[in-house]
Amino acid sequence: TPEPTPEPLNVDFTGPTQTTSDQIKLKGEVAVKGAKVKVNGKRATVHGRHWSFVAAIGRKGDNRYNIVATKAGHHKDKTTAVVTRNLSAAEKAVIRQEKAERRANRRALESAEDYLAISGFSKQGLYEQLSSSAGDGFTQAEAQYAVDHVNADWNKEAVESARSYL
Repeated sequence: TPEPTPEPLNVDFTGPTQTTSDQIKLKGEVAVKGAKVKVNGKRATVHGRHWSFVAAIGRKGDNRYNIVATKAGHHKDKTTAVVTRNLSAAEKAVIRQEKAERRANRRALESAEDYLAISGFSKQGLYEQLSSSAGDGFTQAEAQYAVDHVNADWNKEAVESARSYL
């Protein structure tokens, strides 16, 4: 008599499919009790027909996990889980803050360029003008960024400043 066809393992992934965390607990089922399940080559925990696996989320966006079920006397079965890593509220806030800082630095740099086009300034004098409440009122960090990144020949600026005092 021919061997009976083994029951298919039918491994599946039930979720979750989205997260804002760097780690996630993948879950699923396998049709045959006693099957072994691996996720990306690492052993998952199996209780009866339910499996779970704590996985690291490698990057933002889609993360793929290869899931393989095996059991002696059965054909292995496999599926792919896709979990999308979204940005958390805290990560979004950091990105917004970084963009705001870049915009403020850009405005401070433009202001520094405008001052240098009008008159001669020392590096310290320009910093004070940019950061002064009587001047532009930029933060100390923004003013420092501007004087560090403005394309200025400080010797030429000193000569121009000295001439304006004479």
